Amino acid sequence: WQNENAKLVHLDLACMPCMQKTCPLKHHKCMKDLKPEVILKAIQNLINI
Repeated sequence: WQNENAKLVHLDLACMPCMQKTCPLKHHKCMKDLKPEVILKAIQNLINI
């Protein structure tokens, strides 16, 4: 189902994958702790920079 050029970036959290729209634990670590630098590195790797 995933595009061959797609890259899934996630943190290794004990609560994953919860697949919920709102955080059942109320901490939202999967979004708050995912730093822009990690996303940028994934993009750079994807486009071979």
